[in-house]
Amino acid sequence: LVAIFSNTTIPVFFSEYGCNDPQPRVFDEVTTLYGPEMTVMSGGLVYEWTQETANYGIIISFPDGSAQLRGDYDELEGKYSQLNLTLIESRNNTATTLQPPKCNASLISADGFSTNFDIPSPPDGAEALIAAGISGAPTGSIVSVTQTAVGVQVLASNGATISGLSITSATGANAPDGGSLQTGAVSTATSAANSAATSTGGAAAATSSAAAAPAAIVHGVLAAGCAGAMAVLIAS
Repeated sequence: LVAIFSNTTIPVFFSEYGCNDPQPRVFDEVTTLYGPEMTVMSGGLVYEWTQETANYGIIISFPDGSAQLRGDYDELEGKYSQLNLTLIESRNNTATTLQPPKCNASLISADGFSTNFDIPSPPDGAEALIAAGISGAPTGSIVSVTQTAVGVQVLASNGATISGLSITSATGANAPDGGSLQTGAVSTATSAANSAATSTGGAAAATSSAAAAPAAIVHGVLAAGCAGAMAVLIAS
């Protein structure tokens, strides 16, 4: 991959990584993808956020809105904690000296791609829309988020309730911070109840004595309770 993309002048990221055999997933790709020998990839996307039939999820999302981290989440967090963020954030001096090639039909060699660079004339009315836009079109606005406390239950992979989750603003890259999530200790009864919850679609409760769980990978996404594929992208 490094050889193939060594001369590229556009960002390239690795899509959908994280083999699910063996279990729990070991995520060995992380240290390679963000390591010193990877000079072309600008991060990658972990597949995937919520547990589905394909068995790639790192959290379990329940119908009542609650969620539980899986052991795969802990493994991924552990791999992220091994990264050298100074190296990741440093400039790739080789890449900054590369110049993009001048667009030319001779560069297109794969079948199925057109070599015709003639741009068709715009349809009637297109130029007016470009110049003036659509009259009365709805517009959005940026609003402040005031309800930041997470109101649903989130469990650690061991079944303990994670406390103190909140949505926080971020102005830079979402990088591992070495922090920890506060959880309650897990009793025998809680562990049994949690096992049952996985099959019934509910989340079990846990006791409240203090203990520490692994640091969150994506605090904001977890706090917001979003479902779907989880994207973790750290620019190299």
